[in-house]
Amino acid sequence: MSLPSLKRVPRSQAEWDEMHFKHYWDHRRINDIIKQKTGSLVLMPPLYPIVGNRYTTQNSYWHNYLHELMNALSHDTQFDFLHTDLSTRDGQETFISDNYKNHYAFHSLVGF
Repeated sequence: MSLPSLKRVPRSQAEWDEMHFKHYWDHRRINDIIKQKTGSLVLMPPLYPIVGNRYTTQNSYWHNYLHELMNALSHDTQFDFLHTDLSTRDGQETFISDNYKNHYAFHSLVGF
């Protein structure tokens, strides 16, 4: 997983699909590290696929949950992923920026 691939705002549906897939796999890897560090069982929710580039209420809830787990270890800012709206460019840019910040903080903490 290439962390920089989560930093760039996709321009096409194909790029969004690729980003969502890489994002999902990064969360899987992060959850494995959380399990190792805490010894707790961490649920990997159904975060993928994101159909039509739309986060459902369920997708948003689970994504927010995963970031809460990450941020509990990295002590990073918790952003609002409960109201993810990818229908506008502003919403897309906010999502990419906030999501990347949390992933970056966690990657920096664990050194991958």
